[in-house]
Amino acid sequence: AGFLTKPIMAAGNVPWTGTDFDGLMQAKHVAEKFHNFYQKNFGHTDVIVTQGDEQGAKWLVDERPIWRILHKQGLKTGLATKSYNSFPTSAYAMDWRPIATQPGDADAGNQWAQIGNGHTGFYAGQHNGSENPAFVRRQHGLLGYLSNFDMVDNYQFAYGPWNDREWPLYKPMVLAYPISDGMVDTLEWEGFRSGIDDIRYATKLRQLANAAVESDDLDRKEAGLKVRQWFAMMDGNDIDLNEVRMEMIQKIQELIGMEGR
Repeated sequence: AGFLTKPIMAAGNVPWTGTDFDGLMQAKHVAEKFHNFYQKNFGHTDVIVTQGDEQGAKWLVDERPIWRILHKQGLKTGLATKSYNSFPTSAYAMDWRPIATQPGDADAGNQWAQIGNGHTGFYAGQHNGSENPAFVRRQHGLLGYLSNFDMVDNYQFAYGPWNDREWPLYKPMVLAYPISDGMVDTLEWEGFRSGIDDIRYATKLRQLANAAVESDDLDRKEAGLKVRQWFAMMDGNDIDLNEVRMEMIQKIQELIGMEGR
């Protein structure tokens, strides 16, 4: 179907077995089964194994020996969580962590990035399904990118019915509507796609700027440093995304033109 198989998201769930001897042995058995299955069928263990959701501090502390068992099998751990209790208790042990916050929360993005392990994103601020393509583009594009989040994982793509009034509390979290042979497109889904394209342009520009900074050509080096400064001065909340897209394209072309001089 064309899906990437590395990493594999939501590769399985480890049942809560407790942290006494018997519980840890059960967790080890499950981890070994996951390891053997993915190694046999995919040739790697770069898979995200989940357990729990938005757990409290005590649970997070109790979970650490189970996460260690998973890591010994070459697996990765995943949990949707909140920074205020998961970061001080377990940040070093968590590889995949969508944080319940806003995409503009640079404090959270920068804090998790300092550890240097895993991938951090936002979710629930707000949930998917806003019928506003410009908002969705910003939310899942440059706003989170500039906040130093390194994944897009507001992970409920089509959670709930087609009828927005069927749920009493949350509206259905639907970016597009899956059907038997594809999906029914929406304006918000097109906004999401455009936001991902913004990230791709920004990533390419940063890669070129970083290479330019390492160059012995002073003009090229200064051009790379100027791009870094340009990014640092951006406010993801109010930049004109169309204008920024065009500027990124222009700067990419300029830096490519300076290569090999």
